[in-house]
Amino acid sequence: DIYESMSLLDLKHYISELFTGLKHVHEKGIIHRDIKPGNFLYNKKRKEGYIGDFGLAQKFTVNDIQTSNAKNGSKRKLKTNGQNRRDGYLKHDPRKPIHVDRSGTKSFRAPEIYLHSPRQTTVAMDIWAVGVILLSFLANVFPIFNPKDGAEGLIELTEVFGLKKMREFAKFYGRNIKTNLPGMPEEAPDMDELCRTLNNDKIASWDNEEYLLALDLMKKCLQLIDSDRITAVDALKHPFLKEVVKN
Repeated sequence: DIYESMSLLDLKHYISELFTGLKHVHEKGIIHRDIKPGNFLYNKKRKEGYIGDFGLAQKFTVNDIQTSNAKNGSKRKLKTNGQNRRDGYLKHDPRKPIHVDRSGTKSFRAPEIYLHSPRQTTVAMDIWAVGVILLSFLANVFPIFNPKDGAEGLIELTEVFGLKKMREFAKFYGRNIKTNLPGMPEEAPDMDELCRTLNNDKIASWDNEEYLLALDLMKKCLQLIDSDRITAVDALKHPFLKEVVKN
């Protein structure tokens, strides 16, 4: 398996190529909707990668986000991080507000899909999938998420993000999350601690500063609320990738 033999430098090149591909895909007005290692053709020797399988891809129209909070039942303002964030939405979307769970491979599905949110048509869905790939590598667990259905998907997310963040996430999308399952953490476990628990030997052999940069990029991808996720353009400027990004 290519991922088992990857070094942290190999990961840099891999993720850089993946984000470069997504940058071009998104600039063409396309959401891939099924980003995963099996759909990214990567040549480790040449350090080149190509995104494949556009069977679930959709065209979108790029619009400045005003706010869809009224539709989502939330008063939360969308974060911009001081930049003019632009998200993609379908130009003509005939679907009703409650969307069916049909997008991509379960292990890499964005969390808003599990809530059947109408906001299933942003390029941020692809960014989430890259975050899952990063987390899988850093924790050395492939796949890190492996739900059988939407309910199990929400449970797995709660185990990683905690009930408090999951409630905030659900509220933003106009939903509620209630559970009587024992053992669900209220607060999110520390991502660094989680990765070290699962992959301590490898992490101990890596440069700590580089590992922490990879962890930071992963966190910026794995934001529960879609508008909080980093864009492909900004990801390519992240300190973890800057030295390997091709001009």
